[in-house]
Amino acid sequence: MPRLDAQGLTALILVGAVTLAQASGPVIGVAVAEGSFRVDNSEVYGNTTLFDGAVVQTEKSSSRLQLKDGTRMDLGADSRARIFEKRTTLEQGQGVHDVPAGGGDETVASRHVCQHPLTAEPCRVRLPSPPSRR
Repeated sequence: MPRLDAQGLTALILVGAVTLAQASGPVIGVAVAEGSFRVDNSEVYGNTTLFDGAVVQTEKSSSRLQLKDGTRMDLGADSRARIFEKRTTLEQGQGVHDVPAGGGDETVASRHVCQHPLTAEPCRVRLPSPPSRR
C-alpha cells in the first residue's frame, strides 16, 4: 500500500480546504458581540464571518450584524435571527434593522413586516415572549 509523502499530504489538505471554502458559500457580512453568541449552533466569542442563511442567536449579550450592502441589525439579548444576503428573519426576541437609504431589504418577524424602500430610519421589531409553561 503506497504511503503519502509530505508533498502529497500537503496537496491533499489544500484540496480539502478549497472544497470546504467553496461549500460554505459567499460571505455576506460579520457579527460582533461583547462576549459569546451562537452562529449555526456553534459558540463564537467576539466576532465571526456570516454566510448566506446563517442563524445568529444571542444569549446574555446583544450582537451587531453588519452586512456587505451596508445593512445593519442589532440583535437584543435572548434573540435569534436567520440572515440571508437579501433578507433577514427575526425568529425570537428583538432587533433593530437599519437599511441604507435606497435599500430594498425587508425584515420579517412572524406577522410583522417592515420595509425600507427609501428611508434610513431603522425598523424596530420585538416579538412577544413565548408563553410560560406550567
